[in-house]
Amino acid sequence: MRPWLILLLLAACQPDLRPQFVQCELEITLDPDVASPGEAIAAVGRPMSEQVDTEVRVGGVVAPIVEVSVDAGACQPCEACRARRGCTTCQRCLSCADDCDPCEPATVFEVPDLPPGEHPVTLLNRYGNSLPMPLIVTAADEASEPE
Repeated sequence: MRPWLILLLLAACQPDLRPQFVQCELEITLDPDVASPGEAIAAVGRPMSEQVDTEVRVGGVVAPIVEVSVDAGACQPCEACRARRGCTTCQRCLSCADDCDPCEPATVFEVPDLPPGEHPVTLLNRYGNSLPMPLIVTAADEASEPE
């Protein structure tokens, strides 16, 4: 048998080592839901991942991320309960509601320079993406502008 054919057959038997990503509908709320360009907003919800694999878009414009925060102390009982109950990353685990209520992971982002009005906010991370949430962008406060 030809050596290149053996190599081809061996390569075909290798497992798929590409990373597998979960696709969830991220459940977020905006706090606050009215802000001016440059102000920080928190997209609170779950599941959150890390800043390196998170993107927030406001009206189609990528917003600068300030931080992705998960309070490990408040979220540890939630994660432990979810593991005991066999809840998946995307699943809402109703039997763990008491343990998960204090856990409020958030992605904090800056409102990009957009005209006043309502703009949809979407969050994308390694777990999936959110449905668009409305953000009311107001004109920059004239008192904070340099004279």
